[in-house]
Amino acid sequence: MANLVSSDSEAQASRLIAQASFEDCFKSHTRSALNYISKEVETYLTDYFLLLSDLKTVIKEESRRGFSDYSFIVFPVHKAFESYLSGSLFLFFRIKVSSNSNESIGHYLSISDSQKIKFINEAQKRYPHFLSKLSNQKWVDAWNALKRQWSANRNLLTHVDGEKITNLRQAEQVANSIIREIDLSVQLFTKEFFEPLMEYAKAKKEQEEKEKQV
Repeated sequence: MANLVSSDSEAQASRLIAQASFEDCFKSHTRSALNYISKEVETYLTDYFLLLSDLKTVIKEESRRGFSDYSFIVFPVHKAFESYLSGSLFLFFRIKVSSNSNESIGHYLSISDSQKIKFINEAQKRYPHFLSKLSNQKWVDAWNALKRQWSANRNLLTHVDGEKITNLRQAEQVANSIIREIDLSVQLFTKEFFEPLMEYAKAKKEQEEKEKQV
């Protein structure tokens, strides 16, 4: 029984350390935005940092060098990326993705810039009170950057006929590249969506309170 308690405590401690690594990747206000978009992003990225830590500290170096493909290390990051993209597409543009080829994440990432702008304009009409100053080109650029990341570091690495990750260092580079792109885009979303939303909600609440006092 004591061994079980000890194992649980060690697991919790390892999880907390991995969670701290996740928090180091994002500023506090962007973490809040990430959790709003999808709570699974933090869970999957924490899994990644936990796995990475175990590979570096628990598994012997000789064993670490024995894998034929290190893509499995990046798999939790791919899941986080999918969750983030799916959540973002629905939250901002009311796009529901599915496994159908014409409704997939890859499909919507690949639409033309003019189609992207159409979705962005529709979002501005949907949220006129706090999206009036949204920068269309910045959102299109972020959309295209996410597409490039999806093509380079997700699709090619998740299929049998795709590319292999040949060592741990390369796996970390791929994971870091995806995480960095998530961070860059969520910074934009925070600045141009979440912060104006919070300001609008605050102003609306203050106005309602004033009206109650009249």
